Amino acid sequence: AHMRALRWGIAPFFPIFDILKWVPGVGHYAGQVEPLVLYGYYLSRAGEDVVQALTPLMEEKTSSQSDPINRLVIETLAENHFQIQAANQALADAAQVRAQLDLSWLPGSLGAELRDFDRRFPLLQGGLGLLAQLPQLAGSDKPQTYLLVVQNNDELRATGGFIAAFGLLQVDNGLITRFEFQDSYAVDNFAAGYPKPPAPLATYMLAGYWVPRDANWSPDYPTAARQIQALYSASTGMQVDGVIALDQEALVSVLRVLGPVNVGALNESVDADNVILWMGRAWAPEPETGVTDEWWSQRKEFIGQLGTAIKDRLFSLREPDALAEVGYTTLQMIQAGHMLLYFNAPEAQTALVQAGLDASVRPGPGDFLMLVDSNVGFNKADALVERRLDYRVNLADLEHPQAVLRASYRSRAQPGAVCKQEAVYNLTYEGLQQRCYWNFWRVLAMGDSRLMAGQVAAIPAEQLLAQKPYDGQIGQFPAEGGATEFSGMMVLPAGDHREVLIQWQLPSWVVHKTGGEYVYFLRIQ
Repeated sequence: AHMRALRWGIAPFFPIFDILKWVPGVGHYAGQVEPLVLYGYYLSRAGEDVVQALTPLMEEKTSSQSDPINRLVIETLAENHFQIQAANQALADAAQVRAQLDLSWLPGSLGAELRDFDRRFPLLQGGLGLLAQLPQLAGSDKPQTYLLVVQNNDELRATGGFIAAFGLLQVDNGLITRFEFQDSYAVDNFAAGYPKPPAPLATYMLAGYWVPRDANWSPDYPTAARQIQALYSASTGMQVDGVIALDQEALVSVLRVLGPVNVGALNESVDADNVILWMGRAWAPEPETGVTDEWWSQRKEFIGQLGTAIKDRLFSLREPDALAEVGYTTLQMIQAGHMLLYFNAPEAQTALVQAGLDASVRPGPGDFLMLVDSNVGFNKADALVERRLDYRVNLADLEHPQAVLRASYRSRAQPGAVCKQEAVYNLTYEGLQQRCYWNFWRVLAMGDSRLMAGQVAAIPAEQLLAQKPYDGQIGQFPAEGGATEFSGMMVLPAGDHREVLIQWQLPSWVVHKTGGEYVYFLRIQ
């Protein structure tokens, strides 16, 4: 209300400020008045519309209703669709007037505060865009089916971990009508005519086919999600409307908000503090029977049991504070890469991109660095691997800047394990962690970077499945998002350490000349 009054109270003077902006000395300041007032007005109006649209969910009476919270959310958003659209329009108007603001002419700390807000603005725009799409994503028009991808970050792959299981989540007008999981190996259908796998999988794991559980090879999640869909559809004939991936850290985060849940027929209590250990015990074969065909077929049933317990607890929430905490935690999981989203619906995916939540490889206009590790050792050794990156840039010659990366790896596993690359199971999950680490590493750098030198340990033939040595050669290839990829192989013995040292020439345009100054900035993904 204050911003509305300020806008209309000062609007008659806007033409005067517009004339004054050509006056030396005071003109720059005068020219900021109208866009600044309008910027505040449109932002406050968007906030007002959103608050009014969501107020029914934040009222105490929500907790007394019998409808599932997912149905209440969808109904509330559908009923307040025009307010959410109005908020989106107000944000679009705010973006338009923001382009007219020169923050360097604003007084005091206001310019710094608005620069900080600039970094959050895309998230606000994209988030509101997703809010408008949520009823359709939840099946208000027609049922939607999403492929759930359970990634194991103890066995790293490009988008977060080896695909341990697939699930199907079907929603119809906000209600879940299908929720099930299956072992990722059970999806295999070799009559489907799978394509050839990426070269590193063929070379270091001797994979002859590109199967669904290896589909997340690309570090660019939209690319990986489309590949996952394609291979899953070829295997099962099932068409889905999007792909949602989660890892163990996502479970820990969710349970920290929800509290303990009771899982399975034994009603075991699982919470954020014990869920990782519980999953390891639930996976392990019985010591007296060991690894059997029956164990193999049932070893991942705990995933569906835990998923169902979390789902039931999540959608039984009614308290406004708890719902808000779930929303905030979900955002944190997405930003940290523990939960990844991809929607086939163009409007929803565009909103994800706008919010910066699509997990795509996005180098940006400055320098760029992204380390991508892929465990190709048939084990869970990543749980005991520590990493450190040391990145140094030499700008002495601005036409030919250079970068040096030292990636250090240290294993906390017990020393003494023989580094033999093979698919062998232990009686305990911990046994799969206490192994050497076979890592196909990729470093994504700024496009047009050029490899100058490198130092990577060679690998003897007896430590590789193909029985062919790796000579320490570093490859250079075009990568996703216009980046450049440097890549190679590493074997890290249990309890030991290794380093990857790479030097490359950066393109000159990573340094920008602005107002007589040379500016360098780096995006690390």
